[in-house]
Amino acid sequence: MKNFRDIKDQDRLIERLQEDIAKHQMKHAYLFIGPKGVGKRTLAQAFAKTIFCGQSGDACDECDTCRILEHDNHPDSYLMRPEPGKDYRIDAIREMQRTMPYKPVAGDYRVILLDEAEKLGATCGNALLKSIEEPPEGTIFLLVSSSLDALLPTIVSRCQIMRLSPLTSESVTELFVTDYGMDHEQAAMLAGLSSQSMEAADYVAEADEMMDWLDFSEIDRTVRERPHELWDLSQSLEKLDRLTQVIGYWRKLLRDALVRSIDEKIKPMLDSEEPVWDEEYILTALDLMSETIAALEQRANKRMTVDVLLQRLRIAANA
Repeated sequence: MKNFRDIKDQDRLIERLQEDIAKHQMKHAYLFIGPKGVGKRTLAQAFAKTIFCGQSGDACDECDTCRILEHDNHPDSYLMRPEPGKDYRIDAIREMQRTMPYKPVAGDYRVILLDEAEKLGATCGNALLKSIEEPPEGTIFLLVSSSLDALLPTIVSRCQIMRLSPLTSESVTELFVTDYGMDHEQAAMLAGLSSQSMEAADYVAEADEMMDWLDFSEIDRTVRERPHELWDLSQSLEKLDRLTQVIGYWRKLLRDALVRSIDEKIKPMLDSEEPVWDEEYILTALDLMSETIAALEQRANKRMTVDVLLQRLRIAANA
């Protein structure tokens, strides 16, 4: 379980939470909101850990309370999440509510963390609302959700909203190095797939396979110089489970190349061996890649979609 000091790019929110703890003015409900992979649950757990530890700034990691929390055995910490691929069940909410009248066992506070709160639905949401409106003294609810619209407005209105910022590319790279033991080059490339979050952590196990396909300059050389290999290339790309992410990475590389091509201040700093594409080709390729990603997300025929992309890139390259 991480502490505040381990969390990247959320300094403003951490300061607000630390201030609430220092003044003993914690709200009865907090909603941690943001896209997948930015650390919503991690921040909520660090907040809970600091509350239980009793330190106003950050958990100490040395006291008995911190050690118990590391083993998920704290009697006043209640973590809820739905079963994988399912919504919350009303009986789980009611079971949690049956424990609420009892006073905290080990201190002054009980913390109830509901992960994936967007899966509460109307029935569970309305049942939970009664508890959030009038919680027992010392009970703090922490809701974690990737979607504000999926929550009942009445629940949102009763929570202190903590909206997390996207992560910087540097932070994502560092987290892949420290948390997953990757070398820096691999971590940086995987960070490029992450859209300012740790979403790419979902496919770390496939990283080695994906890395072989992230170099668009090699794809481009095949398209331009070895058209007879396009059939085999298409066949190989079709087998990638994360093809949309790979094409999204190509798109990011081309966007960066476009910025470099039009920014005169950057040009002198460029590595002479960096691939250079003309502006018209980049713009065309960006459109083609966006169309391909949209088609794949709508479950178009994968092989045909890849074939069309490669052939249209070949036409653009020779225009």
